[in-house]
Amino acid sequence: MKPITTFVFKPTEEMPFWKLCTIGASDYLMPERDIGWGRKANRRNEYVMFISKEVEISESTTEWLSLNSLLWATAEYAFNEKDNLTVSDSIDMGIDGKYCGTVLLLPEILKTPKIVKCYISEHKYISIFQVMPITKEQLS
Repeated sequence: MKPITTFVFKPTEEMPFWKLCTIGASDYLMPERDIGWGRKANRRNEYVMFISKEVEISESTTEWLSLNSLLWATAEYAFNEKDNLTVSDSIDMGIDGKYCGTVLLLPEILKTPKIVKCYISEHKYISIFQVMPITKEQLS
C-alpha cells in the first residue's frame, strides 16, 4: 500500500475542533461488498477524525499521536485485511488503552452530505467517513 498522510486542520469558528484527514487511503481499491438490496459499498475511502480543540496538536506534543495512530490503522485496515469498510463498521484493533478500536460514521457536523463524496468520475467517487475512537465497552 502506498503511504498514507495525515493533514491537520486547525479549529475554526465554524468548526471549533481539530480535523485530522487521511490522504492516500483511497489509492487502495477495496474488494466489492454487497450491502443489501442489490447495492454495493463504495470501494475507495478517505477518513477524518474530529478532535477537541482542548487537545494540543503540534510537532512538540504527543498526546494526539495515539488518535492519529487509530486513524491510520483504520485507513490501512481494508488493505491489510483485504476487506471493504463502510459506514457503521466497527474495528477491534486488539490494543490495550483508553481506546481499542474505531467505528465509521457519516460526519454529521458537515452542513451538506455532498462533502462526504468526492467524485473522481461520473459514477466513481471516494467516500469520506468519520473515524470515532471507541472503548472496549462500546465495542462489545
